[in-house]
Amino acid sequence: MTTASLKRIVEEALAEVGANVNFLLVPKGKARSTTWLGIEHGFGIRHYPSGRNVYIVQTRMAGRQRTVTIGPASVLTRHQAQMVAGRVIAYAQVGRDPATDRKRIRSAPRFDDFLEEYWSRWSPQWKASTLATHDGYRRQYLDGAFKGVFIDELNEENVTKWFADRNNRSGPGAANRTLEILKNMLNKAEVWGYRLEHTNPCRSVRPNKRRQCERFLSTEELARFDHMLAELRASENLTIRSGCSFITLLLLTGCRYREILTLQ
Repeated sequence: MTTASLKRIVEEALAEVGANVNFLLVPKGKARSTTWLGIEHGFGIRHYPSGRNVYIVQTRMAGRQRTVTIGPASVLTRHQAQMVAGRVIAYAQVGRDPATDRKRIRSAPRFDDFLEEYWSRWSPQWKASTLATHDGYRRQYLDGAFKGVFIDELNEENVTKWFADRNNRSGPGAANRTLEILKNMLNKAEVWGYRLEHTNPCRSVRPNKRRQCERFLSTEELARFDHMLAELRASENLTIRSGCSFITLLLLTGCRYREILTLQ
């Protein structure tokens, strides 16, 4: 793999994570020290006497150790640099040239086609309730989400914009749930050979904080609830009567759902 090939790999990976790097900002001369970050093997940050810091990645290529400059820490976030490092390492492991990879990209499906393939191959393993929920999220938030984009081209910028739009349109809960579905989809795209390993752009998108909701029933609400349970206990249906007893035990004991469910 040539120096020109490595440069193209880094440039393409930087474009995928939405980073615009001016390599004139990369300092010349001998680095003072290197801190290995331990996230990706060989991924680190070099510290120069001028005070500038530069992300690098070291990996073996064609039988020798190579050091590849990713970009200045003043421009790149650590996660962006990590994504680029993972891309370089992946290329080094498989020995691909970017020109060869572009041919592979052309044979990869577009997002909508991959969505259909993922659903047909993976949804049979879901429970009926999970399938119903996921179908709803797919119809509302995934169908047509990345029109014309090949699954290998889907990058951090695409996903970040999509997630922000989902937050604005559907709220944080639905956005989080759909992001998790998309993340699993792109993991499968790597397993099935449509994307290079460790390039899932969803890893860089931080989900919304989950709000803990807790509310106690008022005295009036408890009274109405108890009245309804009393009516249902008079039912001739054993399942309904058992359900009422189950709910009553939960109310009176404070036990967890499964503690009552498995009670002998």
